[in-house]
Amino acid sequence: MIHVIKKINNNVALCRDSDDRELIAFSKGIGFKPIPYEIADMSLIDRTFYSIKTEYITLLEHIPDDVIKISNNLVDYARVNVDHEINESLFFILADHINYAIVRAKEGIYMHTGLFHDIQIYHPRETEIALKVIQFINKKYNVSLPNDEAGIIAMHIFESENRKNEESDQLNREEIIERITSIIEEDFDITIDKSSFNYSRFVSHVQYLLIRRTEEGEVTSKNGKLFEKVTKDYPKSYLCTMSIKKYFADKLDWNLSEEEQLYLVLHINRMCYREDCNQQGITS
Repeated sequence: MIHVIKKINNNVALCRDSDDRELIAFSKGIGFKPIPYEIADMSLIDRTFYSIKTEYITLLEHIPDDVIKISNNLVDYARVNVDHEINESLFFILADHINYAIVRAKEGIYMHTGLFHDIQIYHPRETEIALKVIQFINKKYNVSLPNDEAGIIAMHIFESENRKNEESDQLNREEIIERITSIIEEDFDITIDKSSFNYSRFVSHVQYLLIRRTEEGEVTSKNGKLFEKVTKDYPKSYLCTMSIKKYFADKLDWNLSEEEQLYLVLHINRMCYREDCNQQGITS
């Protein structure tokens, strides 16, 4: 038996079990009835998550039911078709990413990472799963998400699998990400919650940038007009990106292309305007 204590959306609710532990429960129509109430038949519950951070609850409040369903189905399909155990956080990461990708696509903004073919070679199972969901999304929402989006989803799946990274590679990336994080905090005069979902998502995107640069070298920009628009719309994030560009040049002798700068501006702006940042003195 569980006690439904708060509606998150029509099909997701915050609950407490018989041991008074808090959980999120997924069930068709769970949010329709007057709250609070009890559910005695646990076969009506499709999925549960325990030890959920507040930001995950906030995240679900802003994601449509159909996107939540897609993410649930994708995680279930991945669990059956990969060789490693899947971390439960994958559901929230995918729901957030897929929702954001659909929103961007409807605004005519498409992310081109240039990593798809490499990811397809190194992670064929994850890529096959991701391509199926991208095809479904494109048909359902009448958008044209590129294969690069499938590559990002494939990497999310791969990184959620419980496996060990090579220590030397991980340490090098951690050093770079730590410095980039410090630059953002200094430029925005904020303190980023390193345990937050938003920060974890940002770190994943920086890792993609590092992988792409390591595998392919400098990437030629395909989004010149979009880059010009973004630099005007998000000047503070752009200036922060210039600081990061200088770090890459000084530390790694890398010249970040406009494509890579665009990638950073969008994700820095998104992270620093979310609730888990201490937004003192931030203006766009």
